[in-house]
Amino acid sequence: MRTQFNPKYKGESGEKNTLQSVTRPDDCLTLKQLLLNHTRNISSNVRVRPGIYTGDTIIPNHQDITDEVEHKENLKKQNKELQEKAIKEYEEKDKEEKARIIASQTDNSKSEKSQTGTDSQTQPEPDKT
Repeated sequence: MRTQFNPKYKGESGEKNTLQSVTRPDDCLTLKQLLLNHTRNISSNVRVRPGIYTGDTIIPNHQDITDEVEHKENLKKQNKELQEKAIKEYEEKDKEEKARIIASQTDNSKSEKSQTGTDSQTQPEPDKT
């Protein structure tokens, strides 16, 4: 803060690099040459690291952008299929649960009728008018 708003501050000179440059000439390729080498399957000095394997999940190492696009589309399809499967399973489970609840309610009503000893078919209820 002292130097930021100080109008008399002239800055620092910094340090000078007096070492010899370590840049190697002709160590770079043009984009055209890179593409030609790639299409002709000529390897370069670039290191390619192998994919990471973690149990059942394989993390892909895409060599080409089209591979990445295809992988993304496959993942979207797989996601959609899994969501549809989950919805179907949920609906089936919901139907089974509803059927179980209805069955338990009918069993409860039958047991209540058998405990009271009355049956609606043998004796109608008297009219209270």
